[in-house]
Formats: sequence, C-alpha cells, structure tokens
Amino acid sequence: MLLPIILFLHFPREMNYTMLDIGQGDCNILSGRGMETVMIDCGSSSEKEIAKYRVLPYLKYMGIREVNAVILTHTDNDHISGFLEILDIRNMGGIRIKNLILPEIGDPDEKYGKLISSAGRAGIRVSKISAGSSFSVGGMDFICLGPGKGFHATDPNEYSAVVKMKYGEFSALFTGDIQGEGENEMIGRLSGKEKMTVLKVAHHGSRNSTPEEFLDIIRPEASLISSGRNNSYGHPHSELLERLEEVNSAIFRTAYGGAITVRSDGHKAKIKQYLRQKEEEENEKSFN
Repeated sequence: MLLPIILFLHFPREMNYTMLDIGQGDCNILSGRGMETVMIDCGSSSEKEIAKYRVLPYLKYMGIREVNAVILTHTDNDHISGFLEILDIRNMGGIRIKNLILPEIGDPDEKYGKLISSAGRAGIRVSKISAGSSFSVGGMDFICLGPGKGFHATDPNEYSAVVKMKYGEFSALFTGDIQGEGENEMIGRLSGKEKMTVLKVAHHGSRNSTPEEFLDIIRPEASLISSGRNNSYGHPHSELLERLEEVNSAIFRTAYGGAITVRSDGHKAKIKQYLRQKEEEENEKSFN
C-alpha cells in the first residue's frame, strides 16, 4: 500500500514551461503539479488565429482543460490578440480560464478596459498585480517585480508586468516588453545578485531593453526570445544578442528552433527546441 506513495515522493512531477512559436508575439505556458497551469501573454502581430491553430491545440495535446490564470503583461496586440480570440471562440474552445491578471497602472487605456469587460462576460475573474504581489499555482511561486502600484506610462511597454517564477531551485523571469522608465523602476527593486535560470527576454530582443546593468544582476543561464522569422523590426537586435553572450547565457530563439520547452524537477533543468530535436548535442541544454 505504501509503494505508490514512495514512488510519488521519489519521482515528483516536473514543471513544464513552453514558449510557443507564434511568430512576432509572446505566449508562455507553465504547468506545475497536477497540471495546474499559468499562461503569460497570448498574442501575435504576424500570425492569424493563433488560438485556434497553435494555443488551443497545444493545451489539448498536453491534456490541459483548465488554465488557472492568464497574466497579460500589457495591452499591445502581440500580447493579447490570442487571448481575445479564445474568448470569441464558442465555449472558449473547450478550455476553462479561471483568472485574468493584469498590471495595476495609473492610466489604463481603452484596450485595458476591453480586456476587463470581455473577461467579465466570459465569467473570468479579473485581478490586478503590482510590485510585491504574489501567488502560487501547482508548486510554482509567482512574485511581481513591477510596475509599482499606480505606475503612470504613456507607452504600454513601460508598464509591462514583470513576474518572477520559482519552482524549487529553478527560477524564470518574464519581462513582457519592459523598457525605459519601467525597466529602471524594476531594476531598482532587485536586491543584489538574483541569478536566474531562465530569462524571457523583453520586447522580442529589442536593442532598447535588457541593459547590461540588468543582466549583470540576474546573469541568466538561458535566455529565450520569441520573435517572428525575418520580422520587419529586426528582432532580436545584434546589440542585445551580444549583451547576452557577454554574460554567457545560452540563447534560444523561436524564429529558428520553433517552440522552446523547459522542464525542471526543481533542481535541474533541460531545454529543447521543437524543430531541432534531432540535433540533441547542440540544442539540448542542461542546467543545475
């Protein structure tokens, strides 16, 4: 009778984080114990119907029928279009979304209000986070590093919610499209060296984000970049890639390797890319 319990304790379920390949946009899906799931952003400016053809098929393939929370870091279309699409699909494509989480800001725009009203009509509870807010899902602990409560910004990128996730010794930092004043505010809250296992690189690899000062603090073992192949913005910019290389961070890009999957037991982590699985030695990385 004790054998199943012993096996469960000896082989805990891994945390699974997948950065979907949705072109020029962001969609990050994290599942912890019991397949409890958090989605961070869901949108694309280059691909149509990403919910129908990419997000919902992935969730169903993984056996996920309920998303505990969707965090939308800010209101740019390349971060919210897929979420709005899910709300428009009949019965949300068979997926239940329990909570929508938005950054708490001083001057919400029209899109911000639309997200709240659309989620309310779909029966999704809406809450807001600011620096210091925290919650846990499936053994994953989330803490918000920015924006500060009531933060004012004219550019939605500046008020992007920055969220740190911890799963045992594994850590990941999700930065939306943060840059400029919002980035400086967030950096000021980092205490000393906060080394990260994984960084979701801000603004698809823009040269105007992820400065040296920030990277010197977090020194990510791996950096994941979501951008469209041959996109018109030139993302990721060479200056950004050079900064990541200077801190010896392994770089993974959806544009060339497809979806990126990170698995961790809370101690070690492995990263693979969907389109390059056969090149195991070159593209599967392990981190302690």
